[in-house]
Amino acid sequence: MSDTQMLQRVLPHLDKHLALGLLSFYQHKGYPVDDAVQTMFNHTSLLPEGGVRPEHEARTQELIERVAPALDYFFDKPIDDEVYTYRFKLTSSEVEQLRTQGELSVDYLHDKQITKQMMRDVMNLAFCFYDKGAYGDAAEMLSLCQCISGSDLPMDYILWGKLVCDSAAAAWQSAVETADRIHDNQNSADDEAFRMNKGTTVRARAWLLHGVLFPFFKGGTQYHTKLLFYIFDHKSDYVYRRVVETVCPHYLRYICAAVLLNRTRHNNFREAAAMANSIYEYSDVLTRLVSLIHKCELEDAIALLPQVGDLLDEDFFLLDFKEDILENARLLIFQRYMAIHSVVSIPHVAERLNMTKEDAEVWLVNLISSSKQRAKIDSVNEQLNMVPQSKAVDAVVYDKLENGPNSRRS
Repeated sequence: MSDTQMLQRVLPHLDKHLALGLLSFYQHKGYPVDDAVQTMFNHTSLLPEGGVRPEHEARTQELIERVAPALDYFFDKPIDDEVYTYRFKLTSSEVEQLRTQGELSVDYLHDKQITKQMMRDVMNLAFCFYDKGAYGDAAEMLSLCQCISGSDLPMDYILWGKLVCDSAAAAWQSAVETADRIHDNQNSADDEAFRMNKGTTVRARAWLLHGVLFPFFKGGTQYHTKLLFYIFDHKSDYVYRRVVETVCPHYLRYICAAVLLNRTRHNNFREAAAMANSIYEYSDVLTRLVSLIHKCELEDAIALLPQVGDLLDEDFFLLDFKEDILENARLLIFQRYMAIHSVVSIPHVAERLNMTKEDAEVWLVNLISSSKQRAKIDSVNEQLNMVPQSKAVDAVVYDKLENGPNSRRS
């Protein structure tokens, strides 16, 4: 599948501003997306040449004047900050303390001219800031909306707005925390009917899976593991896995990327491979790579690596992880290769990995040192001799537990 086709599958599940950022990436790469970019601009208050539509700016200024008491009471105005015009004054601990004292309720704030209607206007102002691309200010105001009790504001709507604004402002930690709150709300135990029987629910789950691609893959190396927690969570009855299998099979690409980035999570790797083998509606070189490694079709897997590299170069979410994904794939391939061969030819490894024999020998030594396998280098015959070993009792017990009744069997 070309990345133009992948883009067509992903865009329907994204907010318009996040979609616009994604389209801009492919536009700069020369993809034919100019019409899609223009269409997306038409659904925002942003102008393609820069700036904001005058009528929207007028609406924003009107709301700023209307909610002035709330802005003065709860926000600072940072100096020389290009991202934020308004900064929410309260820390998390201060919010909890004031809530306990009842000082963040509409009733208490009424004496300060902060009414229920004003809080609704603050929320509207937040979305005005969002639509003009002032994502930091929007996120700060939505933080206030989350804190005020008795305001009767639609909290689900606010959480989704916060996730989008945090992602667009690259406030990754806050975006992840917000995504987790949405995830928890979607899986609350007191509403079992909110599972898979309503189309709107399935769509909301698909939107969450696509929304978290931004913080999980663009927010650094510390978040991509969380994607596996979402997909392979037996406590939620694997509901997000079923969403992928039935609604958005193209998402399998990102699951396979996550299991390669987390190569020591062996059970998740097996689950992802099972999905790759059972989902017939979607396949690409990355999903095929995971399947081939799992089946120990290792020569075919090695041959696929250059194509996987090309795919990663063109994927907005995975580009930054190209080297990690490819290196972990090589490690997984040769861990399995060494497990089924008593002798490993160093020249063969060098040829397959496009290395010198000296570099291949060092690479194999490092691989052995990082694994539980034992081997000896025979430099004279240019080979690696694997040392047979019996499986320890604790390893057997671990495997049994890992594949126990809570695991989904393929």
